[in-house]
Amino acid sequence: MKNIELDFCFKGDRQYVHGTDMLNKCVDYLLEACGNRLENFQFVIHRMTDRNLIFTFHQISDCSERPEYIVAGVSFSVAGQAWVGYLTEGLEQPVCRYPYDEYAVVDLCSVDKDERRIKLTADAAFSDIETLVAMTKALHLKVFHDFTGKWVFSGWDSPRWPLGEGMQGVCIQLIQNLGTRLTKSEVTIAGKVLGHIYFSGKAKQ
Repeated sequence: MKNIELDFCFKGDRQYVHGTDMLNKCVDYLLEACGNRLENFQFVIHRMTDRNLIFTFHQISDCSERPEYIVAGVSFSVAGQAWVGYLTEGLEQPVCRYPYDEYAVVDLCSVDKDERRIKLTADAAFSDIETLVAMTKALHLKVFHDFTGKWVFSGWDSPRWPLGEGMQGVCIQLIQNLGTRLTKSEVTIAGKVLGHIYFSGKAKQ
């Protein structure tokens, strides 16, 4: 079992660690430690946090106990070996912040509300998961225009990560929803399925 301290910066004016940064930090470490491609990749966010995080991961065959109060979990395979990992809260809050304009992605998209689909028409200067999350959020705001709560990124799954595709032309189509509690959207490019992205609607407190 390995334990790694991950330090974050807040995005924009947010007071919580963004899910895209959680995924990106985990993946950056895993690709360096385990190889240049993760198979059967799944990332699930269980709750929001305003703390830096501890990343623990191990092979499933190690039968290690799952930590309590996890923030997010990841599972993947490398060379036929299955691994799992968990993010749990550290003691400190992030001490830095950086600008983040997700609407710069949205401005490059076209939305078909009736088909529940959004398409990126030009390359965006963001990471793949930042681009996909911004697009999916914009799609949800169009489709569920009467919902007054907040849409949050709650998960991703794909046969591999990194995706290995440029994002220009990527399409996201909302294919399933349990009201606003949980949604599933399919991500494709040139007709090829890249993966699925999950969102949850959080009511205003």
